[in-house]
Amino acid sequence: FPSHDNTGLFGVSYGSISNLILRNANVTGRSNVGAMVGVNDGGSVTSGDSTGSVSGMYSAGGLVSAHFTGSVSSSKSSGAVSGMYAVGGLVGINEHGSIDSSESSGSVSGMYAVGGLVGSNYSGSVSLSNSFVLSAPIGFGGDEIIALRSGDGSSQVTVPPSSGYVVIGK
Repeated sequence: FPSHDNTGLFGVSYGSISNLILRNANVTGRSNVGAMVGVNDGGSVTSGDSTGSVSGMYSAGGLVSAHFTGSVSSSKSSGAVSGMYAVGGLVGINEHGSIDSSESSGSVSGMYAVGGLVGSNYSGSVSLSNSFVLSAPIGFGGDEIIALRSGDGSSQVTVPPSSGYVVIGK
């Protein structure tokens, strides 16, 4: 893996990104590697769309890698995402952020905290009411629709009874 951190079209974002389409991305780095945003720190991504491949050792996401206290909504990603830890089809790590009405359809592979939509959700909010995953992740320690890794018990995952989703562990 290259030695670059906070890698993506936007390495770090504190503001608003909307209606942005990114096609055939090929993004590689060490940590916080996302096709569109490496670190979303309090910002918002609305109607973001990315395709291509993302590869990082720690925290890799098809759209956003590290998502802190901001929002991702009405967004989607498709493409291959790979890494070692906290690997998600849409978002690698969701910490205190919110994700709503978003989808992921690419392949996801990693070693630990691997999820089709989110790799690691820590004190974040993920609504699956209008969000979905079209492929299953491959990995250990959290290979379900959304991998939950909550140390403080305050993460919220909303799963409608009719969705058919099964969320494992908390």
